[in-house]
Amino acid sequence: IILRKGLSWQLGTELRRTKVSLSGRYFTNEYLEVDRLSRTYSASTSLAFAIGQKTNISWTTDAAITDDIFEGAKGTAEVLSTKLSLDRDIGRYFNLSLNFSYLQRETEGRVIGNGGLTGLSGDLKDRRVSLDLKYNLTK
Repeated sequence: IILRKGLSWQLGTELRRTKVSLSGRYFTNEYLEVDRLSRTYSASTSLAFAIGQKTNISWTTDAAITDDIFEGAKGTAEVLSTKLSLDRDIGRYFNLSLNFSYLQRETEGRVIGNGGLTGLSGDLKDRRVSLDLKYNLTK
């Protein structure tokens, strides 16, 4: 049994060609059957701009800090991710996206992942570039 308490907020505005948003979240997970407590603080920003009628550029950044206490052992994980996307509608049914993403995760102590008690340990850095072609069945 998990008792989850949370608070989240979001603030944003949309102009003719620009969308901006900022959000924050706080969650506490208390595992009642085992001696474990997890607190997560996170924030995110998003900016999107319509270059033309069919072309958009967007940028999102997420940051999170998780403090975990499991059977007296403490751990902290800090995660930062960012993504830059360029989207273009091609015709009526196709969309082409070029994405650049970066993920950085730093851990200290014992951190339990969502996958169970084995957890995910160690630091991680990931950089990706992707090119996506999407087909929409209906429009």
